[in-house]
Amino acid sequence: MSDVKYFKFSTKGKKGQVLSNFSKLNVTIDEITYKTGEHAFHGSKYFSSSKLYDVSKKKRRQILIDYAKKFIGEETEFLTALDAKKAGSKTKFKMKDAEIELWKSKSIDTQKMINKYKYETYPEVRDILEKYSDHVLVNSDNRAKDETIWGAKITKEGDMIGQNLLGKMWEETRDEMSGPTTPEPTPDVEPSSKV
Repeated sequence: MSDVKYFKFSTKGKKGQVLSNFSKLNVTIDEITYKTGEHAFHGSKYFSSSKLYDVSKKKRRQILIDYAKKFIGEETEFLTALDAKKAGSKTKFKMKDAEIELWKSKSIDTQKMINKYKYETYPEVRDILEKYSDHVLVNSDNRAKDETIWGAKITKEGDMIGQNLLGKMWEETRDEMSGPTTPEPTPDVEPSSKV
């Protein structure tokens, strides 16, 4: 059994729900306010993709902008975070290869902006991150497989299955926003010749 301490958060969990993109906390990024982090994530996807197109491709640009606007505000067409996730899926709105590639390069930065906004705006987010500062944060997904990107599950043996990208990003946010820490002194030990 692993000695690692995990803090699992999810939309349905009583503790740490605020770390989920599904939590009912407004998020403002790029001066646009969204109902949840999930709305912000997917709305940003289409706004970012629209920037691929100049005046010569204004029809596609406008289609992307119009779809992105559907994620904005409290009175959005997509009432819940789950609705926003479905609306942002590959099957709901077909994106072109170049748009997908651009989003892959921007999605991490977008999630970092969502995390930073929530950290700076909501005391309950800061409180959870401080309370579990010595834990590995896990975006709990009980159906996770090795290739699951955003979440993970912990086995009975204490192993993590899934990439847990959102959990890792929250750890990064926690570490960056809480300021520098004093590193523990390194013991004077001869390096091992074993590799």
